[in-house]
Amino acid sequence: MRAGVWNASVLLRELRERNYSGGYTILKDWLQPQRRATRTVAVRRFETSPGKQAQVDWGHLGALEWEDQERKLWAFTFTLGYRTP
Repeated sequence: MRAGVWNASVLLRELRERNYSGGYTILKDWLQPQRRATRTVAVRRFETSPGKQAQVDWGHLGALEWEDQERKLWAFTFTLGYRTP
């Protein structure tokens, strides 16, 4: 199946080649909210000069066993923005 194909007829033909036994209507009904979701911009990208912005993330990653004790595992990232030429 090709990425970015949202035409139910085209997808049905390609899915049938892969032994899909469902019908056109159920595929069309499933596609409708998928199409809307692709139009949503999750994060708007912007670029700045090197060192003008940074992103910081901190989070708990679970736990691990070390020296017979369970230890919490934390992570910190600091990423400086950079625009490529």
